[in-house]
Amino acid sequence: MERLPDFENKLRNSQIICVKINWLKSNNSSNQNKLEITLLKDGSEFTLIIQNPLIFEFFENDFNSQYISHVKCLLDNNNYIWISFDPYDELINDIEERDNFNIKFSEFEIKS
Repeated sequence: MERLPDFENKLRNSQIICVKINWLKSNNSSNQNKLEITLLKDGSEFTLIIQNPLIFEFFENDFNSQYISHVKCLLDNNNYIWISFDPYDELINDIEERDNFNIKFSEFEIKS
């Protein structure tokens, strides 16, 4: 997997202040699932909007810190982006079983 350092730097040292999951059933072919994560960094809010997340893994019940000091942002061989907001080892260039709060997706935007 390839590191996405600019994306990591955008998310690192921020605070998660809201996580919103929109899981909408639709009768047409367009998928409307969306994950919105609002973060606060250096006094400014921004929202990471992930369209149609493929994987959203949230394993531990003790993830009680909303502060993001370590993060992994990786691009896999199929051009999917992976984020771990609570990696066990930030220096490993892969998503591991011990990582937590993992998301896999291809479409996103950041709104200020």
